[in-house]
Amino acid sequence: SGMEKIVIDRGLKEYSIEDKNGNVLGSFEINPADPGIERRYKEVVNDLNHLTDIISDDMPQDEAFEKMEDFICQKLDYLFGNAISKNFFSIISPFSVLANGDFYFENVFSAIGALGEQETGERYEKLATKIDDYTKKYHK
Repeated sequence: SGMEKIVIDRGLKEYSIEDKNGNVLGSFEINPADPGIERRYKEVVNDLNHLTDIISDDMPQDEAFEKMEDFICQKLDYLFGNAISKNFFSIISPFSVLANGDFYFENVFSAIGALGEQETGERYEKLATKIDDYTKKYHK
């Protein structure tokens, strides 16, 4: 076809996702200076801080965790406008407990917040989930 095209630079940077041993788990592209990311990040952090609101005490444990995992993945994909949650969570459950006692997904969002702060110079909200009370009974 004889259609003309316009090529635009969206300011994307590619980031590889690695574990602390340097194993590459995946990658994603974002424009880290996009003010929309900071706005969405605040929204997502607020939603994740109320994560246990989406489940009920009478739900079976596996169903509750599955529902919360789906919610976390949706929020991460929404944050970047891209289906990247599989890059972070296909190998390790968002609820894997790390040596410092944090959940893996909390570590992921902290790293994203730190990246945003580094790129924009703006302070990003911290994730302070209220999920420990609900989940600690399963950490036996």
